[in-house]
Parts: sequence; structure tokens; C-alpha cells
Amino acid sequence: LMEKEVNLSIALHARDALEARGIRVFLTRDGDYDVNAEGKDVNENGEVDYVDELQMRMDMANQVGGTLFLSIHQNAYYYGVNVLARDVGGSVTYYCGDRIFADRNEAFAQLVQDSVIAAAQDLGHDAQDRGVRLGTELSSGPVVRHLIVLGPKAERILRPSQMPGALSETLFITHDGEMDMLSDDAVLQRFGEAYAEAVIAYLKEYDELPAGYAEAP
Repeated sequence: LMEKEVNLSIALHARDALEARGIRVFLTRDGDYDVNAEGKDVNENGEVDYVDELQMRMDMANQVGGTLFLSIHQNAYYYGVNVLARDVGGSVTYYCGDRIFADRNEAFAQLVQDSVIAAAQDLGHDAQDRGVRLGTELSSGPVVRHLIVLGPKAERILRPSQMPGALSETLFITHDGEMDMLSDDAVLQRFGEAYAEAVIAYLKEYDELPAGYAEAP
């Protein structure tokens, strides 16, 4: 089971659910490809690596004037080298607290987390709620680092995202039961709908629903 395929499927389902309600969605990718396929030095540091891929995605979000940025991932945990932690599961959502829209980041992250947990319960899975956390909690060592797609301008972040956002780890792809769930397209559709519900809840809370928005029948 490939994480990138799971993430894309969920994102496509979320897009479909949002567009059906009249909300415009822009995906940084809608297929199995790298955004920075040409290998450009996007962040102008003399190297080409995964950071350039992420910078290009942020540039795309900024260029279309996005209202919200949502990064969808699946978690993984190992007890040792290549030893899957098959009993470690759950959902977590990260946000950045060092932006001028930090309060909105946190509010959106909480809406995402609540929606994903509710979806898991709808699917008959009592997922561990790992909560809403600051992205800097993932830093290792003495240097505190922000998640590249959420953080402020820094050494690794030349052009930060210009809108509130969150990064969600839906479930653990290394957990036996959750891995099985993520292999089922009906499950992926439900999680896509959950992300759409979180986006709509945020837009309602901040009175940013588009003119063409339509409630679900």
C-alpha cells in the first residue's frame, strides 16, 4: 500500500465533495507525478531536493490565492529498523503557531481532527485521537524547525504559504487494521468527505463561503 496513492485518492474524494457544494478546489497534483518534475532549484539554494517539491506546491497555492491549505498524509511508526509497529495507530493534525493567522490555523486543525475522528467512528473504527499539535513538535535535536508547508519564512522556507492551513495524518499506514481500512476506496471516500466537512465548517465559522455554495441535499 503506497501512501502517495492513499493521499491522492482521499484528496480527490475531498475535491469532489467540495465542488459538489460549489466550493472551488485547487490540487497541487491530481495524478501520480512530482510537481517539480523538471528538477528546478525552486528555493534557489543551489540544490534540488524534496524541499523544492514542497516549495513549488506552496507557490502554486499562493498563486491561486487559496483561502485554506490542507496537506493530507498517512502516519507510520517503527519499533526498529524496518520493524513495523503494527499496533500503533490513530489520527493527528498539525498546525503552525508562529504565523499572523495562528488562531485560524489552530481552529482549522481542530475542525479537521474532529471530522477525521468522527469519520473513523462512522466506519466502525475507534481511532486513537492523538489531538491537534504544533508542527514544531516533530523537530529532532536542538534546532526547532517548522513543517515546510505550514511554517513562516525560514532557512528552508523561502516563500511561505499565505493562508491558514493544517497538515493531517489520517491514520497509520503501518497499523494492521488501519492499513486494511486505507485499502478500501469506500473508506477513502468517507475520509475525503470528512476533510470536505472540516473545510466547510471553517468557511462557515469565518463567513467565507463562496456565493455559489449549496448545502447538501
